[in-house]
Amino acid sequence: MIKKPNSTDQKDRYRFIIYALLAFAHAVCGLNFLGPSAILPLINEEWFMSGPMSGLFVSAMTLTVTFASIPLSIIGSRLGAFRAYLIGWLILGLGVFSYTFDSFGLLLGIRFIQGFGASFILPVAASIVMEWAENDEIAAVNTVNLSFLTVGMGISLVIGAPLAELVGWRAVLALDGLFALIGALVWAFLYK
Repeated sequence: MIKKPNSTDQKDRYRFIIYALLAFAHAVCGLNFLGPSAILPLINEEWFMSGPMSGLFVSAMTLTVTFASIPLSIIGSRLGAFRAYLIGWLILGLGVFSYTFDSFGLLLGIRFIQGFGASFILPVAASIVMEWAENDEIAAVNTVNLSFLTVGMGISLVIGAPLAELVGWRAVLALDGLFALIGALVWAFLYK
């Protein structure tokens, strides 16, 4: 569990690392939220999805976050911020297995499951900010975090299709999950 350091020097030294990890987590959530959107034409070429199924595929994570954020934020508060965030990172990282799935149902299922990871990450971030930020920094840090969510979405829209042309659309979805696993490793390494 992340604990607020006792000394002011220690807190000053680590809070910016935590801010960076929170911003990275929001960017990775954004990547994963809209990751399939830019590559949807390539996915449709292979699986001939209908319009509603395409929409469900893109919005699966967002739907899960809509319904799961409140219950998982309660569970997250009982687990503690460190463990809840780590679990969220790991669940979001399951997207790395997108490369191996050859079924639309499995891929859709992993998108819904990844939404549970984002449902841990996004609400728990606010409690981590409250724990680590100075009172006059709280609003700015929360604003930056939300901005990075949008940055991640923008990156996925701009880079997704060209990258998919090079490495394939499954690799792009797996790469989004890989970023989450990297975040989990960094989180566990810095705060174990």
